[in-house]
Amino acid sequence: MAKKKKKTRKKTTTKKRTPRKKVDESLGLLGTSKLHSPVRERISCGCAVLDAIMGGPVVTVDGVTQPVPSDGTLKTEWGVPVGRIMEVVGGYGTGKSTFLEKLATQVQQAGGDVFMGITEATLDPERMVRQGCDPERIHYEEFEFIEPGFEWVQRVLNSRIDRKGKTPFLVTWDTVGASHSQDERPGSGSRAVREGLRKITNLVARANAIMVFVNQTSATFDRFETEPATPFGQGIRFHASIRIEFRGQKKFKEIEGVQASGGIFAESKAVYGIEPVASCRKNKTFPPFRRCRMPVTFHGGLDDDFGLYLYLSQRKSLISTTTPTGDDAIRQGFLDARGQGDVARLVRAKGNVITFWMDPPAACYWNEYRAFLQQAPQVREWMVNECRKLAYNGFDPIAS
Repeated sequence: MAKKKKKTRKKTTTKKRTPRKKVDESLGLLGTSKLHSPVRERISCGCAVLDAIMGGPVVTVDGVTQPVPSDGTLKTEWGVPVGRIMEVVGGYGTGKSTFLEKLATQVQQAGGDVFMGITEATLDPERMVRQGCDPERIHYEEFEFIEPGFEWVQRVLNSRIDRKGKTPFLVTWDTVGASHSQDERPGSGSRAVREGLRKITNLVARANAIMVFVNQTSATFDRFETEPATPFGQGIRFHASIRIEFRGQKKFKEIEGVQASGGIFAESKAVYGIEPVASCRKNKTFPPFRRCRMPVTFHGGLDDDFGLYLYLSQRKSLISTTTPTGDDAIRQGFLDARGQGDVARLVRAKGNVITFWMDPPAACYWNEYRAFLQQAPQVREWMVNECRKLAYNGFDPIAS
């Protein structure tokens, strides 16, 4: 019988393992200095109520956490965070572009530049001038497709990384929903948006920029869906640090008394603006789910003074509105044929009485409200601080 051959195993050479590099504990978490997680600076959007729901710095005094007063001693204010991506969504005519133009005004006043990517040719230079924005100082770029849009954003951010001074600047895209992909296959638009966002997310933080995407809400047939549906999937809402939705078109009228001949007072009953509800759907820099009314006038854009009144007037302990009495009418010189005070004429001419329950209390007539806040800046400062406290504590004026 033939002997069986023994099976011989091939000798395997074991590779030497390279020792792992030790992490220097003094560097912290793998070089924390390269991370841009904390918000070091914010810029106001031009509306104190919207700034309050987007967030700001807080301090702890005697065990109580409260917002930092806006005394001007800190560089960090309330509003839009610098170095983050923001998405503004809403239906037609809800004030998205108006919010964007008001934010551009604030950036220009802070000494920064504004870059606007335009898909819809809907910019009105006259309206921008009424809001205080200088259209000639804005760098425009028109594009139709998504891919050239993100290439333009990437070029702008790369050109601003190594600049000196690090002054915040604004880069906007109005609107993403009106663009489309160069590839016509289904789902190509969502892929193009996700790929573009992955390229610019880190650049936004390194360039100290404010990146704002304006998007439209689309119709959905899922009644259990709480988030508004937007074109091109959830790519932008995933990368955005703040996501604000504008909803509703509640109209309001500015009733002013106009004195005509013969002592007759006429009222202006034309629609003066709208009051969309601004909801902070997502916020990585502040507690989310804050809401407020954002008054938008057809002439001047965001009405900051009216927004503060709408927010604080829901708390009667802060602001109360009452109808003037006959003694007030007599004191103002509004007399009827019998020599008594005509309260109706006083209300048409000067409006109701607004009382600010500060220390000490202050009061004014409604038609003199804006002029009163300009003459008494301490009253406005008190209103802004109270608004920030309510927003931090989760007060919802819409539900109340």
